[in-house]
Amino acid sequence: MKEKRVKYQQKDSENLENKFEKSGNFDSEIFQMLFEVNTSVLTLLDPYSGKIIDANPAAVKFYGYSREKLCSMNINEINMLPYEKIHDAMISGISGGSNFIFPHKLANGKIRTVEVFNSSIVYKGKVILFNIIHDITPRIEMEKSLRKSEEKYRTLFEEDPNYTILLETDGTILEVNKKTTKLLGIPKKELIGKNYSIFTKPGDIEFRKDKINSVLQGKLVEPFEFKFINMKGETYWIKVNLKPVVNNEKVIYIILIGIDITEHKKAENIIKTSLNDKSILLKEIHHRVKNNMQIISSLLNLQTEYVDDEETINVLRESQNRVKSMAIIHENLYKSKDLTHINFVDYIRSLVSNLFYSYDVKEAQIKLTLKIEDISLNIETAIPCGLIISELISNSLKYAFPNKMNGEIIISLKYKKDTYQLCICDNGIGLPEHINFNNIKTLGLLLVESLTGQIDGDLTIYRDHGTQYKITFKELIYKERF
Repeated sequence: MKEKRVKYQQKDSENLENKFEKSGNFDSEIFQMLFEVNTSVLTLLDPYSGKIIDANPAAVKFYGYSREKLCSMNINEINMLPYEKIHDAMISGISGGSNFIFPHKLANGKIRTVEVFNSSIVYKGKVILFNIIHDITPRIEMEKSLRKSEEKYRTLFEEDPNYTILLETDGTILEVNKKTTKLLGIPKKELIGKNYSIFTKPGDIEFRKDKINSVLQGKLVEPFEFKFINMKGETYWIKVNLKPVVNNEKVIYIILIGIDITEHKKAENIIKTSLNDKSILLKEIHHRVKNNMQIISSLLNLQTEYVDDEETINVLRESQNRVKSMAIIHENLYKSKDLTHINFVDYIRSLVSNLFYSYDVKEAQIKLTLKIEDISLNIETAIPCGLIISELISNSLKYAFPNKMNGEIIISLKYKKDTYQLCICDNGIGLPEHINFNNIKTLGLLLVESLTGQIDGDLTIYRDHGTQYKITFKELIYKERF
């Protein structure tokens, strides 16, 4: 069969020679000139023996052999493929031209991948193959590199521990990884080509569309969470990130990356439940402390019914007021959403109202003016401050306005540069001259001095036009309890 095919090609060669001779269009001198100056690698080859007839300067430079050496070589000495494939390529060239990709060995031993375009011509009265050779090694290496890169990223995509989905800009699913198909309980082939809305709750579709549209518009989309129930009825919480894939400043794909936060949600719910239980417990504790203090206050009030001495009654009443000032704090904390701070404006109003009632003083007689900023204090600071206010207001109500004289009490609390300033003043008769603040012996003022030290404050007293107490302090740092 091989001998018949060669005979057929020889006959065909004779026909080609006749054809070119009759046309008279082929000028061998012009061809030779173009052959020499062409920068492409060109060779002339005997299609039957495989012998290299000629090679241009570009071919000499490429292969690294001298022109004489090349013209003494056979194509089999350069081509790294079996002879059968080379022979098929030459026969195809005789038949009308073709192109093939071969590995060619250079003089230095290096292998280069070339693409050969060949066609038959009649040159110097003989049918030969005219070969145009392009070195495509860089292209082949790039293709290999791209394939490796694609394989690497496909492996990363498939083995990603997160739920990863590649979407068209219209939401069509292009690719999903193993973790996603396992979560959904749906085979990959049934997901590809579908819209992402197949695993979105009906009420969330518009919300998801808005997110995707924002990504397409180049906006930053914050991660969002959603609850998902798969085909098995299993419930998962997923945190979703949408990332654009951009080419020439245009979003061409969207990568949806889902992180399983189910266990985190469970832990969060446990913590919320625990915090809620603790909040209820703390409220109950404040409520019970308040109730116990009210019981103590009631006992002190009952005790006044069994004594006749005026001084003793005053002592009991003052003790009762001190207990009530602390009870009011616990009552406010019980009603508050914040169990660590109380609103001091509301607290002072309640405290002073109780003192006015305790000393049977009407506001028509003594005007109360509050200049208090919207301030909240922690319980560590609020209790000493409350007792200080209670003592000082009690002193004013008892001694500043004798014989039911009219007057005014002003309470001011301001905050500036991490410092609080509490001022309590009255326009009454003022403190007696014989009271020496360096040697205080009254229980009330001793208590004020002690409590001021407890909140690391400074106390200043002014006697002009009544009495004014100015206390500057800072909020105490809450001490953790174990």
